[in-house]
Formats: sequence, structure tokens, C-alpha cells
Amino acid sequence: MTPRQSQRDGRIMVFVAWLVVCLALAMLLAPAPGPSAEAGPRGPGTPTTDSWIYLPLILRNHLPSGRTPTPTPTEILLVTPTATPKLPPTGTPSATHTPTPTRTATPTPTPTPTIVVSGEVVVASSKAFTVTLGTQTDIHIVGEVRNDATANAQSVRVTATLYDASGIGLGTASTTAYQEILAPGQRSPFKIVSPYPQGYDHYTLSLSYGFTTEQPLAPLQPLNVSEYYDGCDKRLYFFGEVENTTAQNIEALQVVVTLYDASGEVINVEDTGYTGVFRNLLGPGGRSPFRLRFALGPMEHAPPPGWTVIYRTTSREPPQQPLLVSMGREYVGEKAYTEGPCEGMVSRWLVLFGEVENTTDQNVTSVQVVVTFYDEEGKVINAERGRILNGLDGVLAPGDKATFHLYVSAGPIDYAGPPAFAVTYEPTAEAAPVQAQVPILSWVVYHETVPTEWIDLFGEVQNNTGQNIKSVQIIGTLYDGDGKVINASSTSAFSTILAPGQRSPFQLRFRRYFTPGSSSDSLDYVGDPVLVVDYQTTSESPVSGLEIINDRAEMGGNLHILGEVRNNNTRAVRSVEVFATLYNEAGQVINAAKGYVEGRDIEAGATAPFDLTFESHFTDWHHYEVQAQGRFH
Repeated sequence: MTPRQSQRDGRIMVFVAWLVVCLALAMLLAPAPGPSAEAGPRGPGTPTTDSWIYLPLILRNHLPSGRTPTPTPTEILLVTPTATPKLPPTGTPSATHTPTPTRTATPTPTPTPTIVVSGEVVVASSKAFTVTLGTQTDIHIVGEVRNDATANAQSVRVTATLYDASGIGLGTASTTAYQEILAPGQRSPFKIVSPYPQGYDHYTLSLSYGFTTEQPLAPLQPLNVSEYYDGCDKRLYFFGEVENTTAQNIEALQVVVTLYDASGEVINVEDTGYTGVFRNLLGPGGRSPFRLRFALGPMEHAPPPGWTVIYRTTSREPPQQPLLVSMGREYVGEKAYTEGPCEGMVSRWLVLFGEVENTTDQNVTSVQVVVTFYDEEGKVINAERGRILNGLDGVLAPGDKATFHLYVSAGPIDYAGPPAFAVTYEPTAEAAPVQAQVPILSWVVYHETVPTEWIDLFGEVQNNTGQNIKSVQIIGTLYDGDGKVINASSTSAFSTILAPGQRSPFQLRFRRYFTPGSSSDSLDYVGDPVLVVDYQTTSESPVSGLEIINDRAEMGGNLHILGEVRNNNTRAVRSVEVFATLYNEAGQVINAAKGYVEGRDIEAGATAPFDLTFESHFTDWHHYEVQAQGRFH
């Protein structure tokens, strides 16, 4: 037997002897036998504490003799320095109880940090005024909130409580501040509008809000701003531009203006809404003009006003390919007032025509033209936008052209330098209308001079698409000898829905525009008017079952087409319209008129009379056609 084996056997014998002693002590100290936990239910006197025997935990050191074990690192939340435990001498079993090792703490998710905030959001100033429009009177409460806290505030809601003179509450009204998130020290305007309660005397304001670690959007500042007061309309206008100085695409822009008195108190607040910023989707570096109007409440303010620009970031991309814009002719209108509240004043407006061409490689829709006018200093003095005349959502194929007509009636019009044009649109997979499928069968032009000067164009379209169509628009454009647009107009076909093969008359009117002292006239066109038809296919069908009966033509000073419409349906038809088309002997349109039947509605199985009058352009008529249309209730 080797010395190492002898040493090991000795250790085993000592351990066995020590274990026997422990067991003997445990038996001597054990209490007298009692009912076991499984013997049945305990009675009232039965002890409820079970007896357990705790054996010491023995850790066997497997390291070579003389080496100190390296503790395994343990993840703990609180570290307390402790002395390094000493191992017992080799070969001598320790009878000392060894502590149970500390369990490693289970990692827990990091809790959201608690925002420690001092200070609060306060109302910096406010003002109330009333506005009466017709029979309705409203109270407007405007003001600013200011974040005096040390953290960002969000969703600040302002609640106004209205009282009578004795302090009795008359109701509440509330709104949210324009800015969603306010950094410490930042302000935001607000505006509350509520019906004016009888007996109103005063109001109080209260705030509700939260705090957030989210940061507010980067502020945007308007550029090239001008201010204009219209003394006739008693309205205050602000014009300017918004530039996207962020690195992201932005949309849903609004500009808010806050007016102050000489002491810095808020007296009025107004915003552009989503339509007053004319380009509402901007990429980085993009600009848009805006127009903001104060029409109600105090307007005499101490400059400068406060500016707030509201927007949100978006993944939407603005169109990258510009559409070509050709400016046509412009006209200035004037009107001098000799009586009324505007007596002695002169109002002026601007009418502008031009064309847009789809120079992209895809179909486009929702095409709008935006024009900005500047003064000699580069400030924006006016801006306007409008859709092309090809309907609300007219689709243009690559290479197609469309006419636009802009009417600028508010603000200054004496601009310097050429106007700046921009075109907004959306790419679309929708097909552009095929002109050949809805042809204009014939048309005729009349140049009228009494009581004013205008041009009337009557014609007829036919649906050859093989499908029902609606929203049929006829767009007419007049050009000068240089190919510039000098006038344009659009109209709807008399029929709201055309079934396959159905014809419908239309009337297109060109108004006269001219600039006083100028020889330019919007009716001095060269060549024939250019006519374009825009339409949409539809699953809707025209109402059938309307029958024209007892129709006849009666001549007198005027031509009358009379008759009745019978409703052969089993339910009433509402808003029944009748239209008649006059043709010459060659079958070409020479006039058309429309009107409602007497009473407008026809009950099931009933009839209603009609009388359509032609006061001019009927001497060459040869025959006519009458149609009726309506809708179910």
C-alpha cells in the first residue's frame, strides 16, 4: 500500500465515523413519534409543525493539495467585499458547517427609467373674444402654453371651464396644443372654439399632459414672409414659404401664426389647415408656399408674430420628375366700389392660364399647379394652386397635355419677375381615358356680346367604350397665334352616367377676361377651340324606367319643348332632370337645354310635366331629342 492510498483510506474512515456520530445525535434529539402527515386530518390539538432533519452540506475539494480555488464570477446586484475562505488542512475533514453558496441572481429586464421631473406646464397667456356669424355666436379662447418643467411634455390638453357672474359653471370645452411634444422652455399656441353660453362672465383654464423621453421634431421656420391687410374684406393675410431642412420626407404641413399685443400677451391664433400649405409632401430641401388668413377676432397686433410649423415624417416619396409648365396669358381685373363698406376702394385680381405636359414615363393623376409670386426683395406676396381642368383626378399619359386656370383673388398681385411654378402629382397604374372611345360627334360656337361678352359652345358626346362611364368632362382651350393658351374652360356632360352607345349634350362657356388699358383679350383666339374629353368608367348604371310622353315643340317668341316624364319604376325617382338637344337637318347639334320636371321628384307610376325653353339659336332646328335622368331615394 502506497502512502497516498493509506492517506486516502484514513480520510474515509474518519468521514464514516463522523457520519455515524451525527446520525446517533439526530435520533436522540428526535421528538416522540406522533401521527404522520399522511395518517389523517389533524385535530384541534395537533401540532402543525412537521419535523425535519438537516444534514450538513459537505463540499469535497477536487483541487490538488495546496492550491486555492479560484471563485467563479457571479452576477450580483449588490457586491459586498468578503474575506477569502481558508481551506482546511489536507487530510483533516472539517466538522464546521459550510455555508450554502449564494445563488446567481437571475437577470431581469432593465426597467424603463423613471423620469424625474421638476416644474410643470403652464398657460403663458390667453384671451377670449366672441364671434357672431348669422344666428350663431361662439366664444374663442386663444393662448399659449409653456413647458416650465425639466423634461419633455407631450399631449398637452387645455380645458376651458365657462362660468356665469356668480361662479356657476356653464360648461367646458377643450383642445390640444398645436405642438405634440414640448421641450423645456418651448411654447405652443392653442385655440378653443365653443358656443357662447347664455349668462357667460369668465373662464378658467386647466391643463393635462404627460412627460416623455421622446424628442420633439426639428423646428421649421417660415421664409420670405410678407403680411397684407385687406381693408375691404377686413382680413389679415400672411404669405411665405416653408423649407424642409430635415433629412427626412415630411407631410401634413400646417403653419400656425400667433398674434401678440404690445405687452406680449396672445390676442389671436390661426392656422393654414392642411390646404394652406400648397405642397404638402416635401423631400429634404423642398419648399412650398403658404397662405394664412385671419378672418375673425382681433388683428391689430404688435410685431413680430409667433410662428409654429406642424408636420410629420413619412416614408412617402415626393415625385422626382418635374412636369413641364407653360405659362399662357394673364389678365388683371379691377373693381372700384362707390358705396357700401368698401366705398372708395379698388379690388384687383389676377387670372392666369397655361398648360402642363406629362414629361414622365408613367401615367400621373391628381395633378395640381402651384404658383408663387415674389416682390423685388424676394418676399412672397401671393401664392395660389389649382387642379388641371381634366377633372378632380384626371389621368395624363406620357406626352399628354392639360390646361390649367388659376384665379388669384386675395392679396397683392403686383409681383416682380416671373412667377415660380411647381406641379404636384401622383404616379398611377390607372389608364388614361382614350379620347377616341368617347368622341365629340358635333359642336357649334356662338360669340355672344349682350349683356356681356362670352363664347358658348354646344356639342354632343357619345359613349363608345362598351362600359358605363361617369364624370364626363369636356375641356376647351383657346390659343393665340403663337400657340399660347389665352383662355380655357371645362363643363360636365348633361348625363351624369352614360350607358354604352348613349349620347349626351353639353354646353361649354368661355368668359371674357381682359386687362384694363391692354389690347389683350381672352376671346381673340386663332383657329378652332381644342376640345378634350375626360371620363371614368363605373359599375353604376343610369336609372331606367323614365319614359318621355306627350312631347312636342311650340313656337312663339321662343322655342318650347314640352311634355311629361312617366316613372315606370316601383319606387320614387328623385331630382328628375330633362334635357333636349336640337339638331339641324344634317343631324349636327345647334343647341341644348336642360331643367327639372315640375316638383323635381316623381312617385312610382306617376307623371310630371316639363317645359324647356330656347331663347336663341333655334331658327335652323330640324328635329330634337329629349332624355330624362334621376336617382332613387
